[in-house]
Amino acid sequence: MKTNVVKNITLSLMITALTASIPASSVSAQSSTIQQSSETSAEIKYVGNNTDFFKFEVNLKNQGNQKLSLRILDENGIELYYEAVSTKEFSKIVKVPHNDYARLQFIVSGKGASYAKSFSINAEVSDNFIIRELND
Repeated sequence: MKTNVVKNITLSLMITALTASIPASSVSAQSSTIQQSSETSAEIKYVGNNTDFFKFEVNLKNQGNQKLSLRILDENGIELYYEAVSTKEFSKIVKVPHNDYARLQFIVSGKGASYAKSFSINAEVSDNFIIRELND
């Protein structure tokens, strides 16, 4: 009987620790309006991330209906994203895959208007523990 009590106590006290390393990214922004006309304006902001992507909200007002280009470059100047825009208003959540990026630069350019905004990315790894009791 003592063996059963010890066995039951042992089973009830067994726990499993699951460790997950999840990158927690810190993103900060620096913007520079090179030249922005009264007909064209841009707003770009970081809106969050999930396990696969950084998400940025891009809002463009293009009252002159000119052809604009939206580009995203990494810290080495490699183009990660390109889209041509010619509508009066453009709003989109752009997803950039997680990578070892230290910096992302958004560039909106067109005839007579240019806008740039940079984001620095600092990835930190944190450990999260999930503890569960086993009822075997």
